[in-house]
Amino acid sequence: MAKIHLRYYTLDDNTVVTTKTVSKKVGISISAARNRLDKYTDPKKIYMPFSSNGGLKKKNHQYKRVNKRPYKDPMFILALKSIGGKPI
Repeated sequence: MAKIHLRYYTLDDNTVVTTKTVSKKVGISISAARNRLDKYTDPKKIYMPFSSNGGLKKKNHQYKRVNKRPYKDPMFILALKSIGGKPI
């Protein structure tokens, strides 16, 4: 049988971890843990809780309320009149 290749990462506080241990502790995938370990050596950044938006603040969008009944909209009635439709 082939041996499983494990890479051990040494952090700034001299702890040795693998991608599997980081992924289980933080609750992320193994590939995400590997990316963190390749990018950082600070344990605070490696064990930081994950966020789905990349750590950015959530944007507050105010969407226009859509009229559920367009036949009550005055512009809709005007459009129907202009194309020769029957006003409701």
